Amino acid sequence: MIRIFALAVSLMASVGCSRTHHPLSGTVTFDDKPVPTGEILLTPDTGRGNRAPSVVVEISHGKYSTPPERGQWGGAYKAVLSGFTPGGKKTLFYNHEVEIDLPVGASTYDFVVPASAASK
Repeated sequence: MIRIFALAVSLMASVGCSRTHHPLSGTVTFDDKPVPTGEILLTPDTGRGNRAPSVVVEISHGKYSTPPERGQWGGAYKAVLSGFTPGGKKTLFYNHEVEIDLPVGASTYDFVVPASAASK
């Protein structure tokens, strides 16, 4: 009887702790123009209690969208953005960091990278 109770408690705990990936999409502009190509690294802000997995998202023609199986969980994230000219021939900006708070559920977030973030 105790084994059955222990198994039931462990199953309820594992189901209750599971997290769901939620889609995140939006735009990325640099100096008021869409970023031709680049990437966003979303890492959970563990200092603010987020224990979600990290995800890398591709920027294309000023837009991005997380893969369905690798979305965000909601909460505090650090987004590190890098942008390049078409074909990746020249770096526009590199490792521009933004702190964001995302809701639990599908959401959008538009990144605006200032001209001051330009690579030198």
